[in-house]
Amino acid sequence: MLTGKCRRGSGTRACEKDSRSLEFAWKLSRHQRAIIDIAGIYFQSVFLLALLVLYWFTGSSTLLYAFLFIDLVLAKTLNPFLRMDGYWLVADLFGIFNLREQSVYLLKFYFSKLFRSKRGSAAVAPPLNLSSKARLALTVYTILCTVFFAYLLIFMVRQSVYYLVPTYPKRVLALWQVAQQSPLELMKLFGMAFEILWRSVVLFGLSLFAYRLLRGLYRYGKVMAHSGLTRLLGKPGLQGGAAERL
Repeated sequence: MLTGKCRRGSGTRACEKDSRSLEFAWKLSRHQRAIIDIAGIYFQSVFLLALLVLYWFTGSSTLLYAFLFIDLVLAKTLNPFLRMDGYWLVADLFGIFNLREQSVYLLKFYFSKLFRSKRGSAAVAPPLNLSSKARLALTVYTILCTVFFAYLLIFMVRQSVYYLVPTYPKRVLALWQVAQQSPLELMKLFGMAFEILWRSVVLFGLSLFAYRLLRGLYRYGKVMAHSGLTRLLGKPGLQGGAAERL
């Protein structure tokens, strides 16, 4: 396994050193790998404590802002639903390789088990052979991960529908009006242009995400509709004709 830096090309010796480090890490026990996962967080916490002590004695607002900023970075790093230290910590503590892929596969397994016909297409194979503790952790993680991303999706859609999209034409018009002023206020123009840029990037990302989501839901709906018809009619031979009509 190679890191992104090695894949992009950083010299043969660097790649070999990177590979050896990763191979050594995978030979450790999962609890030892968990200690490696939180090593950076531990040292950042020590640095945070030092900042807090310095702020206590100096009262400098700069130290306080630095403390809050690093605190937010730590919170993001510990988020187990993003591929950061918190994600790898959960995966190593419970011994679940490819945690994200296994959680998605678990959803497919239960949906397949729920909607498959009694006679017809076989259900998706169960996830990896995990202990009862690891399977429970994977189930809880899958539920929480689904809730997290669903909430994130709803929040982003609401922000787009009620804020970004309605105000976008007005901001573009305001930018055009500022560009027509004489003398030209460059700082104000650049600030508004940057605002339009990040709004455009966010809207493009949300549009692309919505397209992929709808395409995935459409394909999944076809599979579920076919499974439902097969289960309702109880005729395995219907599978080919029903799939063609769908």
